[in-house]
Amino acid sequence: MVFGAGEELGWRGYLQGQLTERFGLLNGLVILGLLWSFWHLPLLLAGFNYPQNRYCGAFVLSPLLLISASFFLAWLTLRARSFWPAALAHGAGDSIQGGVTTSIQSNKPGLYVYLTELALIMIVGLISYLLLARRKKIITHVSVDATQQT
Repeated sequence: MVFGAGEELGWRGYLQGQLTERFGLLNGLVILGLLWSFWHLPLLLAGFNYPQNRYCGAFVLSPLLLISASFFLAWLTLRARSFWPAALAHGAGDSIQGGVTTSIQSNKPGLYVYLTELALIMIVGLISYLLLARRKKIITHVSVDATQQT
């Protein structure tokens, strides 16, 4: 969770509110997901997450995955009015992905596993967006300090 907390302090704790205020909920979260993906671009191009499909992973799979995940993490953040649930989910997701994805033994190309993961996260992202969009009043900022509520 250490890396997730560090990233989520910046992504959800600060940047999410700035982007959604300036560009609206949908566009702001898409931009945030793209920035999050580009943040990982050096690792992606080195083949860290998608060793069999590094360019497709870096420029297609990861951006779609992280845009979708941004909707879920935004929902967690805005619902709790804190970035900490997103940090926990981010860390747990990284751990689960690292353990499950690397332990899957299949005679199918890795792309099948990546596409399955992407489809699941896109479904969760869509549900999260619908939950966010149906709210009458959307809180765009969260407090980084747990004692302050906005």
